[in-house]
Amino acid sequence: MLDRYDEYYELAIALVMLNYNPLHCLPAAEDIPDSDDEPVDNQLQHLIPSLLRAILAWGLSVFVSEISPLR
Repeated sequence: MLDRYDEYYELAIALVMLNYNPLHCLPAAEDIPDSDDEPVDNQLQHLIPSLLRAILAWGLSVFVSEISPLR
């Protein structure tokens, strides 16, 4: 009895895997509202360098304060 159940269970999993579509749950382009008509990539092109610049400035200030002879 248990072997028969395992066979049906494996068959059901195989059928689900064959019909699996990961893009099925994503919204269509028409469903996503446009706020400023500027692509997200362009926003990231400004955000990432600014963030890296801020991190480097912070790291440099920490480094300079560590080697400063005015302690």
